[in-house]
Amino acid sequence: MQFLRSILTKAFHPAPVKSADAPAEIPVAVRPITGLQLAPAVTVRRLALVAWLASRRAVRANIPELAYLRTQHALYRATAPRDVSAPIPETEIDGAGDLVVRFVGGEQHPSDAIFDSDADLSGLHGPIAAEAAYQRNASQAAAVAVARKLEEKESDSRTTERQLREREDELEEVQASNARAAQTRTDALERGDAKIDAPLAPPSLWDIVCFRTFEFATVAGESMNAFAALANAAGLDPSNLPTEWASGAAPAIVGWAIAAMTIGALLFVIAEWAFARIAASMQEPEDPTRAFRLTTAIAALIFDACVVAAIAYLRAQLGTAGHVSVAAWCVYFLMGAAPLIGGALVHLHTNTLIEQRAEALRIADTPSAADLAQQLRTAREETLIAERDRLRARRDEIVNAIQLLNAQMHGAEQAVRDIARHETAVVLKWLDSLRAALAQDRKHFEHHARAWNRTHLLAETAATAPQGATLVAMRKRRAQ
Repeated sequence: MQFLRSILTKAFHPAPVKSADAPAEIPVAVRPITGLQLAPAVTVRRLALVAWLASRRAVRANIPELAYLRTQHALYRATAPRDVSAPIPETEIDGAGDLVVRFVGGEQHPSDAIFDSDADLSGLHGPIAAEAAYQRNASQAAAVAVARKLEEKESDSRTTERQLREREDELEEVQASNARAAQTRTDALERGDAKIDAPLAPPSLWDIVCFRTFEFATVAGESMNAFAALANAAGLDPSNLPTEWASGAAPAIVGWAIAAMTIGALLFVIAEWAFARIAASMQEPEDPTRAFRLTTAIAALIFDACVVAAIAYLRAQLGTAGHVSVAAWCVYFLMGAAPLIGGALVHLHTNTLIEQRAEALRIADTPSAADLAQQLRTAREETLIAERDRLRARRDEIVNAIQLLNAQMHGAEQAVRDIARHETAVVLKWLDSLRAALAQDRKHFEHHARAWNRTHLLAETAATAPQGATLVAMRKRRAQ
């Protein structure tokens, strides 16, 4: 019963027995922070029951402990990690049955040689030396490329910083100039040295619009006056145009209306041109063409007067039913000439108002020397501010690029360190499991050897040299 209980206890408490390629939990101290694919942790696992049975069978077969342990060691050695760059030590069983571990070229991972410029690779052999040399060369080449790119970025950063300082100095100088100019003008105003111009009052735009409307009304009135005279002369009744239109006189009505509008516009234009010519001749008494101007202007006015007189005569015939009198003709002549003269004078006055308004606006829009200097300084300040903002954005971009480059360098270095630390941990974990499996096999072997009184199979007995003995002859007893 005690024997069965011992077997069940050992069966339900497994110990390292056989190889397991499943990833094992990594301690916090060597847990990687990168997302790279890492080598799985390989351990030697062996069930306690299997180890107990195997050692019992070896003792019964009188297999020496050294041979048994070396055979198990050869089996366990086949489970060593294969997909790591970390150095895997050479292991063997010595004459005392102990596990001897020898790291060829040291325990340092080949990746550690990247960060140690003084590391000596001569002690490494085989693939480990090649891997260490390759990683060091690759790291040095990458460092040179990154250093060159980093130097370019830092050179751009220094250039940008210098330009930014220059713009800042220029901006401060412009702002100081603005402050000095404003203070100077304030002091001049306080002392009364500065000349203050009276505010300009340009003519109202509404007045100009009203005068132009009056001009169009004058032309319309003259056109109506001429239309009544021309229609009467053509045999049409101006007072009964709907009837005349219905009776088939529509083309004549339209034609005489166009003629009347043309005559009214021409009369107004000729009168305005004559008055403008007379005004120009009066303002330039030294002009040699003054007499000619006056003559032509008077001739134009006489022509207008004749046309107005003719229209007045026709209107008088219409108004007096063919009994024209001098009084009636004078009335119609004055009614036609007064609006024409007034409209021409209003036109000249409107032109004068327009010129005065344009001059006032031009003067108002023309800055003084101080205002112009202030505007130039303000424009220069805005340009400098825009350039400063652009340089600041460029500097921030370069700084971000440098920080990103440094972060990538440190991230790559950290990734290599993490992988090296993880692979070293995988090798050490496998080595610990190997040592534990061999220790368990040795424990069970020694237990069975002592239980069956076969201690001569143990490694301790074989390692102990036999001591020399002296044979002493026994004295024979005398027969009595």
